[in-house]
Amino acid sequence: MPQRGLEQIYLDLVTVSEKLENSNLNKLVEEIRTYILTEDEKTATKEWKRSSGKITFEKGHLTVDVYRNANYPGVMIHRHYKPNGELQSGWVISHELSGLKLGSIVYNNMRKAVKAFLEHAANVNWDRPKEEILADPEAKTAYYNMKLLK
Repeated sequence: MPQRGLEQIYLDLVTVSEKLENSNLNKLVEEIRTYILTEDEKTATKEWKRSSGKITFEKGHLTVDVYRNANYPGVMIHRHYKPNGELQSGWVISHELSGLKLGSIVYNNMRKAVKAFLEHAANVNWDRPKEEILADPEAKTAYYNMKLLK
């Protein structure tokens, strides 16, 4: 009999816990969910290294902690900030040379930001000036697709 993965066991437990309404089982299911999300985030983000970078707003810049991946120069992933420097919940993806966000999406966690980037924008050379990117149809398509993600 093939061995089931943790995610399949989790889904089965969710189904059972909904029927039983057992608080101990619900706690166990929540612990497994948290573990899966933590491990997914570690896997998705292990090649993204922490450093600092500048993000741009209409009226200035802010230097923050960012994550970069050597395989995707020109892109950085970081926490979401207001222009006044106030930390918000969520993560965004920015073009490094201009400091501007790719798309307008704020992701719940870094793993989701990495996944969205890999699925929709990793094939674009982002390591170029903003003007070149704006003239590149492939970059425009990636940017547009990133805006549409929910």
